Amino acid sequence: MNYRAMMTAAAAVACFSGTQAFAQAQGAPNTNVNLAGGPSSRNSMTDLERRMNLDKMFEDPASAAQAYDSSRLIAQCVVKLSGDKAGALLGGPGTSDPRFSKLSNAMTGRYTSCLRGASAKSLSPALLTSAIAENLVERDTSAVPDRAMTLDTTKAAAFHGDLAGPVTIVNIARCTVTYSPGLARKVLATDAGSPEETAALGALYAGTPECGMATVPTSIGPVFQRSAIADALYAWSQQK
Repeated sequence: MNYRAMMTAAAAVACFSGTQAFAQAQGAPNTNVNLAGGPSSRNSMTDLERRMNLDKMFEDPASAAQAYDSSRLIAQCVVKLSGDKAGALLGGPGTSDPRFSKLSNAMTGRYTSCLRGASAKSLSPALLTSAIAENLVERDTSAVPDRAMTLDTTKAAAFHGDLAGPVTIVNIARCTVTYSPGLARKVLATDAGSPEETAALGALYAGTPECGMATVPTSIGPVFQRSAIADALYAWSQQK
């Protein structure tokens, strides 16, 4: 079954038109929410300009990679200060904190010094969440096999969801980290937006036939794929 086709079809059925709309569905920042908390003002020119800048950034892979790198620097600071406890800050769609309120409050409070001159309102909460997840995954320096040596497929299926119908990059990422944790970790070992990242993504998909993604999808930016993998690796590591 061609899951790449299903992903494209699912996006069409859901009426995702344009890069930014599709990106939001796959984990790009919801530009109606700002990191400082609360809904954005649609009538604010400052907010409108900020949203337009975000749209431009996520249409440009190089800008998206730069934004992710900036988020990783901030995330490194957060994790350095709090260690594994930083996992409590992770939020977003599908979590108990869909509007990133914990992260928002923390970045304007305890972790203000980690902003490195950046404005909390200019950050992407989704990318910062993924960057924190990536840093937390990297704290585990034990050797991880490319392919899982053993796997409870029932538990894995519950984690990644049904792959028999329309799927998202989140489903695919969650599937790949269960079957190929080492290959997924190798994606995070590369620089965001680099040729090495693309090659690592290709090796992950090709090496995980269970997930039905044979090659790197061109309809989803590499940063969104990487962030989904980071989120999935951390979430899988927390499964009991």
